[in-house]
Amino acid sequence: MWWVLATLPVEVQTLDAARESAPRPAECRPARTETRRSLWTNARQPSLAGYCRWLARGYSTLRRDASAALAAADKATKLRPGYSAPHWLAGQALMALGRLADAESRFDQGFKLEPSGPSSPVQLQDAARIAALRGKSKQALELYRRLVPQAALLSSQRRRHALFVEAALVRMSAGELEVAANYLAEARARRGAPGFSSFVLGALALILDRQGRAAEARAVAKEAGGPGVLLRQLQYLRRGKLALLAGLPHVPEADLHAMAALLADSPEQAKEQWRAYLKAAPKDDRWRSHAEKKLK
Repeated sequence: MWWVLATLPVEVQTLDAARESAPRPAECRPARTETRRSLWTNARQPSLAGYCRWLARGYSTLRRDASAALAAADKATKLRPGYSAPHWLAGQALMALGRLADAESRFDQGFKLEPSGPSSPVQLQDAARIAALRGKSKQALELYRRLVPQAALLSSQRRRHALFVEAALVRMSAGELEVAANYLAEARARRGAPGFSSFVLGALALILDRQGRAAEARAVAKEAGGPGVLLRQLQYLRRGKLALLAGLPHVPEADLHAMAALLADSPEQAKEQWRAYLKAAPKDDRWRSHAEKKLK
């Protein structure tokens, strides 16, 4: 039946993207006694019907037109301001547009309305990514702890691969090195997008080095073939081009610098990256002294 799918219009082909972005919100599902929403239901709650249509439109356009998805989320919010689903969608759209502070704000609004967070693992991962990228370490730790057991529910294989690296770095930042190493062992067993191994090896080398196992860290770092992939992601992150990171882990700037320092091609480049790490890391970062020793 592939030939049928190939002839479908773009709107139909994007249903798969919509399914990955989020399940249908509970308020948009038919009641158990209905096989579908009746005309009477729609007539009694016209704003709800419009709200659900805007959400569906937003989910279906999220991958190919994040601005349109954001507009749809805003229209859904105006129709039903007490629901969290439009904020999850808006957060994802703003993230794709590189507007991380705005994405953080919309996710925060969603959590205020629904403290348990989104039911979709994909949206939960994006909320966790924003928390990590915006320096909300406690929230990121909590979200990734919830998300890892749901890894199999992520419909995208690349998202599943990225999840273990992202979660490992968050756990490492919290001092949980053994748990982080276990996540990376899982990630190393998988084949991710091109460049994925640089993240796995860079993170693993960082764990080993922070455990005092410098020789093992150097051996792992040699497998990566240099920091090029990580430095390129730093450029994308600074320019807000998160859409270019598709399929790769979303890593905070400080962690990227630390990983790049261990994969550096020269001692001078390594010191440059350690200085950048200290500049980007929070003042209370538990690993600052580790980086400072590298510059002595």
